[in-house]
Amino acid sequence: MVTAIIWFTHFYRTQSALVASPKFCLIWVYLDFALTITTTILAAWASIERHILIFHKNLISTPLKRWIFHYFPLIIFTIYPFIFYIVGFFVLPCPFPFNYKAERRALEGCTGYNEKISMWDNWANNVVPVLLIIIFSISLIARVWYGKYRMGHRFQWRKYRKMFFQLLSIFTLYFVLFLPAMILYAAYALGLSYFLF
Repeated sequence: MVTAIIWFTHFYRTQSALVASPKFCLIWVYLDFALTITTTILAAWASIERHILIFHKNLISTPLKRWIFHYFPLIIFTIYPFIFYIVGFFVLPCPFPFNYKAERRALEGCTGYNEKISMWDNWANNVVPVLLIIIFSISLIARVWYGKYRMGHRFQWRKYRKMFFQLLSIFTLYFVLFLPAMILYAAYALGLSYFLF
């Protein structure tokens, strides 16, 4: 992620790629996409895993269960984006020419060239993880509050203030910054004209 930020900084400063070669551009776009999606998917899994850790501790009570419900998903969700984008950028044909003056060398269309791959990329890699983060962050607050209410205990905000602000900030970040873009990407994949937005 840090390398991509350095490469983007150089691009925005000079309006050209750090190295004007096809290999460098493919690696740049590959790392940018794979690392961004890995972060988003892992954040979505963390949102789900919070529920497991708080409400379903029996799912991680033994080493085997811990492996199945904690380590295995982390490994899969870390490896999956790298494999997906290897196929999208290096295995499948990409008819787009390199443009060293364009952001990401105009190669983001490589995964969009195949309609099925584009649909999967937009929904499974972008929209669904963002929706999961939003839904599971808000539902954790509601679930804790309802659990206290159902047991007849008073909900003490002072005890849960830190959790509330952390989850609210995660919710706000993904709801305001990520969700609108993800919905637009999905709409473009479904055929919405780029000239409308």
